Amino acid sequence: MTFSRLIRPFAEQGDADAQFNMGAFYEQGQGVPRDYLEAARWYQKAADQGQVFAQYNLGVLYLNGLGLHEDAETAMRWFDAAAQQGDPKAQFILGVGYSGGEGVPQNNTTARHWFQLAADQGNDSAQSWLGRFYYEGRGGEKNYDEALKWLQRAADQGVGEAKYQLGRLHEEGKAVPQDYKAALIWYSIAAQQKIVEAQFRLGGMYESGKGTLQDYSRALMWYNIAAASGHYQAEISQGIIARRLSATEQERAERLETDCLAKKYIGC
Repeated sequence: MTFSRLIRPFAEQGDADAQFNMGAFYEQGQGVPRDYLEAARWYQKAADQGQVFAQYNLGVLYLNGLGLHEDAETAMRWFDAAAQQGDPKAQFILGVGYSGGEGVPQNNTTARHWFQLAADQGNDSAQSWLGRFYYEGRGGEKNYDEALKWLQRAADQGVGEAKYQLGRLHEEGKAVPQDYKAALIWYSIAAQQKIVEAQFRLGGMYESGKGTLQDYSRALMWYNIAAASGHYQAEISQGIIARRLSATEQERAERLETDCLAKKYIGC
């Protein structure tokens, strides 16, 4: 007998945790055929009773239109319900919603509030976003020391965007002494995680010789890589620097790019 059959009677009798589990079984196709609409039905029953994980999962279904009509406003209402109970994932998504005005009115101050609550609980994505908000002064005053603290915590958990932002701090000398070599290292680490802005910045570092020997071919390589992902400034820089290079230097850039892609951006 599957676990879903064992707990179904409890779910049908109104047990909120059992209802949540039934929703999860249907969402994942565990012991039952995958059925997002049936998952939503069980999550709704549990969420209406205040089951926090059901509230969050129901929000995800509404946000992504899984088994339900896509509805950002309803999704955010359920994320808010879960966030009010302290769920860090819901708090983070609510922060993103307020940041971009998706399903809720755009409000950077409220976004920062939710990012802070989630970051305090160790949510790495929230830590990265909170660091950026402090860096850029979104939703409050700029605070580079706080930006450094939260970006470092997120980077320590592997968030590529946070590693890129740490590179910016070192390149610009904000909250840390200006250090182009350190910036180059952070950009390189972020570039390995396909952070396109970091790849573009690496092109600039090699073009200007900041933190490394000037190398136009390697600069073109990074501009090419960033441009391939649709980075507009990289496309412009790509054309400008290509005109400076000889055919031999452009061929070297192409070889470097082929090798870099094969190595998945490691050691480029």
